Amino acid sequence: MSNPRRNDVYRAIDSERDYQDAGRGNAKRHEGQPEMTPGEYILCMEKCLADARTAWYAPDGGVACLDHIRKVSALGVASMELYGAPLRV
Repeated sequence: MSNPRRNDVYRAIDSERDYQDAGRGNAKRHEGQPEMTPGEYILCMEKCLADARTAWYAPDGGVACLDHIRKVSALGVASMELYGAPLRV
């Protein structure tokens, strides 16, 4: 049986992917550029994780860091869309 909260999480990640695909926010600077390599995705994910860490340190950090975690997750999805998503065996 599927976890209802998991469905909410996937919807949030999907909304972030739509935002990225629309070339909004930081994705705009990559318009007209070749697709990012897996390594470049990792670098972007590390940057967003650093932002999450900084946000987490603030008094409302438990909530503030979640936007950044959504971004990291969506970047992982974007990379797997391009380069494959091997299943856990």
